[in-house]
Amino acid sequence: MKRVSALAILFVALQCACSDTVTVVETGKPAPPIRKIDSAAALKQKAAEPGVTVVHALDAEHFSKGHVPGAINVDYEKMTVEMLPANKAAPLVFYCAGPGCPVSKMAARKAASWGYEDVWVFEGGIKEWKAAGLEVATGP
Repeated sequence: MKRVSALAILFVALQCACSDTVTVVETGKPAPPIRKIDSAAALKQKAAEPGVTVVHALDAEHFSKGHVPGAINVDYEKMTVEMLPANKAAPLVFYCAGPGCPVSKMAARKAASWGYEDVWVFEGGIKEWKAAGLEVATGP
């Protein structure tokens, strides 16, 4: 019986994590849609815009092995609103390991639920960034 209950809870949690609808915690209203960046070149262009924060949403060890230059490291598993920019209207772009990694989408949904208004996801992650031959920063 316990196993069935745990599986049921996991199923519900996954359903919630995969939902496209995000509600802002403070207001209870729907958050603006999370937008997608479809290529490493488009991420490079977006990152160059004024006021954009690019977030590597994996742990510090993964970040130090290689990240988009200028990105900040906010480990999704430890992410709090205080770790993100105070300006909730400024663009935030999340990425993680690559196309199969759900962390960037989960981090983006969490930020949107905290009231961030201009949230983006680059699903290609650092894997696509490297494959495109773009500069990779290492270290903290």
